[in-house]
Order: sequence, then C-alpha cells, then structure tokens
Amino acid sequence: MTDKADTILDGLSKDEWIAIYRDLVRYGEYLLRIYGIKYDTQGINANDFVGRVVMKVLDVDADDHRVWNPKKNPDVVKFFKGCISSEISNHLVSKRHSTTIDMNIDPELDFFENIGTDTSIISEVDANIIQEKIINKLMEEDVELVEVLFLIQEDISFQDIAKRRSYPNTRKVYYARDKIRSISDEVLNKLSEEKDE
Repeated sequence: MTDKADTILDGLSKDEWIAIYRDLVRYGEYLLRIYGIKYDTQGINANDFVGRVVMKVLDVDADDHRVWNPKKNPDVVKFFKGCISSEISNHLVSKRHSTTIDMNIDPELDFFENIGTDTSIISEVDANIIQEKIINKLMEEDVELVEVLFLIQEDISFQDIAKRRSYPNTRKVYYARDKIRSISDEVLNKLSEEKDE
C-alpha cells in the first residue's frame, strides 16, 4: 500500500468504515447471487469474502497483499469491489471448489434473459463459465456496470435504479443496460468463435 493510500484509509472514520463495509457485503451478496449461490459456498459467505479482502489490503506483510494505488484507482470502494469480485471468482473456479460443490447453474437464469443476448452457446458451454467471463469483462470496463446489472437482476425499475445510483435521470441506466448487452454479446460471440475453431 502506498503512503497516500495508507493516509486515506487511516483517515476514514468508524462510521465511514461501517458504511463502506456494509456496501461491500451487499455487493458480495449480489455477486454470489449472480453466480447462482443463495447464501454461502463451502460455508463462506459474502461477509467472509469482504473480510478476507480488507485484511489483504490492510496487511502489508501478507503474502497475498493487495496494493491500492489511489493514483490509478482513486475510488477506494471501486478498488475493494474489484478485489471482492476477483476473490469470489478465484474461489469458485478453484479445482478444489469445483470438485466439492454443485453450482446448480440453470442456463435459463434471468441473468441471460435480462441482458437480452443470444444464449444458444449455453448448451455447449457451462453457464457458470459464461457468467464469470461476462462479470469479469464488465468489471474490466467499469464496476458500476456490474452494480447496475445486479439491480436489474433484482427486478428494480429503471427509475428506482437511477435514484439508487444518484443518476439525474433514467437515460444513464438505459445506457448502462445497452453497454452490458454489448459486452455480453461480445463475450458470447467470442466463445462461439472459439467453439467453431
């Protein structure tokens, strides 16, 4: 962690940390739900994943320390969310995990219906792998897209999404939805091409 990052994190009040932590846990819960997990995986829930990530960021002596550089990632919450997404993804795709738990991913999940993409490739590729690739691609583009997707998955109206995200109107929600669809199509098309090779 850089000196600037250390100063910023040390400067957060207890109430600010509590608010950030709660936001991160909600984010982790949404992400697990996207992966088809209702509460926990192997006894590890969203709160546990968040705790792991926070410790990796704060413990500079840890072997798996995650370095936050405010110059590259000025928004600390977005940085934490990126770490959480990576932490959950790594856990779910680990060999040990995949051999001990049934993901029960339904190819007809609302995940695919709501993004409006051509899902014919799902019959050939594990839906969980597709979801993971789409989520990771969205994270690379903008973590906010993942958050909008979570809210769409919860069947929340675009007007309410705009309010929750503090958008001036619903236009930004429609733009985010279209961007999600575009990125999802890109991932699915790439997978289709790889299958045809």
